[in-house]
Amino acid sequence: MSDLLGLVVIFCFGSRCSSKPTDITDSKQLHKENNVQQLQQNVEQLQKENMAAEKTKKENMAAERRKRENMAAERRKEAKKNAETGSIDTGGGRGTKASLGGKGKAEAKFSVQKGAPTVSNFCKQADILRVVDFRQDAITCCYENELARNPELGGKVTLSWIIKFDGSVHKVWVESSSLKNGIVENCMTRSVKRWRFTKPDGHMCLIKFPFVFNSGL
Repeated sequence: MSDLLGLVVIFCFGSRCSSKPTDITDSKQLHKENNVQQLQQNVEQLQKENMAAEKTKKENMAAERRKRENMAAERRKEAKKNAETGSIDTGGGRGTKASLGGKGKAEAKFSVQKGAPTVSNFCKQADILRVVDFRQDAITCCYENELARNPELGGKVTLSWIIKFDGSVHKVWVESSSLKNGIVENCMTRSVKRWRFTKPDGHMCLIKFPFVFNSGL
């Protein structure tokens, strides 16, 4: 009888010993699977957030592009209106060609072309060209209004200006001019004085920018 009881005790003790490692292994496996599942969920959530952010970024860029196009269209419209009424627009936008003439007269095509600028080391030429391109209607209007009084007016005007640390224009002057027309030149300097540029990198910078005016005659 005692031998049988001993076998039962040994059997029960053995059963408990053999089942315990299995329980631990199962628990570790379940924990590992939970960690993997949580990681996958985190990755999926991050991907969704990145996609949403990219979509918002594209929408904002498209809205900003439409805004710039609308502003440029309004400036061109205003420049055309000012040219017809004889007033001067010193705000400006893009546009370098127009026509001059009235009823019964052949229209003369005039143009305002940009030359190659000289830019000091603290500003990037691409930033300067971007602003000048956007604001060039102001320069065109300065020339066009005087061209109505002097149809053969033409030549080259080189402007110089200094850009301050905050991107504003400190000073503008006529470096050289074969146009030799003070009205146009003063109008040009007043226009450029109102422009804003990208902030210089560490120091004020000097710009020299030529404009070539052709009456088309």
